[in-house]
Amino acid sequence: MLADWLQGFLNLLGYQELLFLAVGIAIGLFVGILPGIGGTTALILLTPLTFALEPVQALALAGGIMGAVPMGGAVTAILLNTPGQTANAVTCLDGYPLAQQGKAGLAIGAAASSNALGGLIGAISILAVMPLANELVMLFGPPELFLLALLGLLLVATTSRGGRMFRAVISGLVGLALATVGYSDLAGTERYAFGSEYLWDWIHLAAALIGLFAVAEMVHLTVKGGSVAKADAPVAITGVLDGLLASFKHWRTLLRGSIIGTFAGVVPGVGGTVASFLSYSLTVQASKEPETFGKGNVQGIIATEAAINAKDGSMLIPTLAFGIPGTPEMAVFMGILVLHGMQPGPLMLLKNREEIYSLVWALTAACLIASFVGLMLARSLARLTRVDVQILAPLIIALSFAGSYAIDLELGNLVITAIFGVIGYLMIVLNYPRLPLVIGIVLGSVAERNFLQSRRRIHLHHAHDLSGSAGGDGLVVSLAEADGVARQSGVLCNSQGQRASRSGVMKTIYGVPWIRYVTPVVLWLISVGYVIMAVGYSAEARLVPLLVGSLLVILVPLDIASLAKNRLGERLRATVNPVANEPLEVSEGWRQQLRAIGWMLSLPILILLIGVVPATFFYLVGSLRALGRKSWLMALITGTISAGCAYFLFQLLLGIELYPGYVVELLYPDH
Repeated sequence: MLADWLQGFLNLLGYQELLFLAVGIAIGLFVGILPGIGGTTALILLTPLTFALEPVQALALAGGIMGAVPMGGAVTAILLNTPGQTANAVTCLDGYPLAQQGKAGLAIGAAASSNALGGLIGAISILAVMPLANELVMLFGPPELFLLALLGLLLVATTSRGGRMFRAVISGLVGLALATVGYSDLAGTERYAFGSEYLWDWIHLAAALIGLFAVAEMVHLTVKGGSVAKADAPVAITGVLDGLLASFKHWRTLLRGSIIGTFAGVVPGVGGTVASFLSYSLTVQASKEPETFGKGNVQGIIATEAAINAKDGSMLIPTLAFGIPGTPEMAVFMGILVLHGMQPGPLMLLKNREEIYSLVWALTAACLIASFVGLMLARSLARLTRVDVQILAPLIIALSFAGSYAIDLELGNLVITAIFGVIGYLMIVLNYPRLPLVIGIVLGSVAERNFLQSRRRIHLHHAHDLSGSAGGDGLVVSLAEADGVARQSGVLCNSQGQRASRSGVMKTIYGVPWIRYVTPVVLWLISVGYVIMAVGYSAEARLVPLLVGSLLVILVPLDIASLAKNRLGERLRATVNPVANEPLEVSEGWRQQLRAIGWMLSLPILILLIGVVPATFFYLVGSLRALGRKSWLMALITGTISAGCAYFLFQLLLGIELYPGYVVELLYPDH
C-alpha cells in the first residue's frame, strides 16, 4: 500500500501532470466564484477535452477542479452572501456577518486555512479507510439513512438561535413540502407538478439557492443602501493572519468538522450540503456561546469549510469501490474514469491503485494551493464589501440569473430563482431563518425515499422493527443520536423562549406592518391546498405530504396568533415565538421595497423576451438609473461591460449557449 501511495505521488510530479493540475485549480477557483456553476458543470464541459489526455493527466485536471471549487465558493459566500455552490450556503451564516463588520480578511483567512487542513485530514482519512471501504459502506441501509436524515432535520432547530426556533421548524417543514414536488419513483406518480415536465425533476436546488441567498440578499441591500460592510465597520482590511491561525486555535472544531465531512462523504446521497450543515449544527451545540453563531463566529466558518473539503476525499470511496456516485459531481467524474478505461468497482481497487492515489494527491494539492491563492487575494477581494450596493447589487443579480440558466440551460430555472428571491427577501424582513428551508429540501427526498423503503421491508419480512438490514449497529447509533438531539432541542427551545421573553427587546418596525400578517396567512392557505391535493394521491405518495402539510396547518396559525397584541399573543411570544414582532429593520418604506423587487423580477422577464446578453444590458442601465440614481454615462458603460463579460464568460469561455430570447426565436426560427 505504501509503495502504491508513493508511486501515485511520483506520477503526479511530471511537468504535464503539474500543468493540468494548475489549470484545474484555476478553473475550480473561477467556477467556484460564479453562482450556480460549480464543479459539476466544469467537469461536464471539460470531459470531452480529457479524451486526448493520459489517465493521470485527466485525474490531475479533475482533482484540481474538485479540490479548488469550495474555496472559490467560500469567497463569494463571505463577501456577498452568495454561495458559489450549495454546500457553501452554511458559510454565509457567519462569514457574511463578519464581512459586514469589516472583518472579511479574518473570515477569508479562516476559510482558507480550514479548507487546506480539512482537505489534508480528508486525504489522510481516505488512505486509512480505503482498505475498510466495503464494510463501511455496507453498514448503512435504508433504515439507517432515514434516521440520519431525521437527525439532520432535528438539527435544523439548533441552528436558529435568539428565539427563532419555532419559525425554523416552520421553514424546515416548508422545505420538506417543496421536496415532495415532482415525480416519486417509489410511489410511481407525479405530485404537485401541475403538468409541468420541468417540475418532474423536483425543485432545482442550485437555482433555488441562488434566489434564496444571492438574489434575496441583493434586493435587501438595494433597499438598505450603503455597502455590504456597515458604515461604522473598520475601513482597513485586516485579520487575514488571525483567520489563518484561528483554525489552529479552534483545532477541536476543525477536527470535528473534518471527521463529519469524511463520514458524510462515505454515505451515498448525503453530499457537501448535509456535511457542512451537520458540522455547523454540532459545533453550535458543543459551543459554550451558541448565541454568537449567525452573528460572526469564526468557528462557524471553520466547521463548515473543513467538512466540505474533507468530504471531497471520502466521496471517492463509494464511487471508486462500488461505482455508486454520491453526488452529481461524482457521477460526472465516473464518466471520466470510464472514458479512460477505469471501471469503478471492487476491481478498480486492485487494478488502478496508483491512479487512485494520484487522484488523492491531486485533491490534496488543489486544496492547499487554492487556499494559498485565496489568502494572497484576500485583501483585494475583501474590498468588494466597500463597493456601493446600488452598483454591486444589480451586477450580482444579473450574474445570478445568468448562472441559474447556465446550470442546465432550463428556462424554468429563471422562474425558480425569481420566486425564491422574493421568498428569501420576505424571510429576511420577517425574521424567518432560511437555512432550515434549504435543509428541508435537501433531506426531504432522502428521508422520504428511505422511510418508504424501510416500511416496505417491514411488510416484506413481517418484522416488528427496522433492524433488518446489514447495518443494525448503524441503526442503533442513528437512533441514539436522533434521540439525543431531540431532547437537547427541546431544552434549547425552552431556554431560548425564556431568554428572549426576559429580554423584552422589540426593534422599531419599518416597512409594511400588514405584510407580517398577510405572508403567514397565504402560507396557511397554501398548506391547506397542499393537504387537500395530497388526499388524491396513492397511499404511499400521500403519506409524507399529509404529515408535513398537517403540521403546517397546525403551526402556522400559532405563528399568526403570536402577532396579536392580546393575552394569547403575549403568551405565545413568551414561550415558543419570541421574535414574532421583531422583523429586520430596513431603511425605506414599502415603495422602495416594491421597486427593488419589481426591478429584480424584470430581469427574468427580459431574458425570456430578448435573451440573456441584451437583458443584462437593459436591466443594468435601468436599475442603475432608477434605483442607484447614477449618471447615464456610468449606467451605459456598466451595462455594456457587464453584457460583454456575460457573453465572454458563459458563451465563449465556458461554451454555454445562452438563451437568445423568444423574440429572436420568433423572428429567426432556425437560429
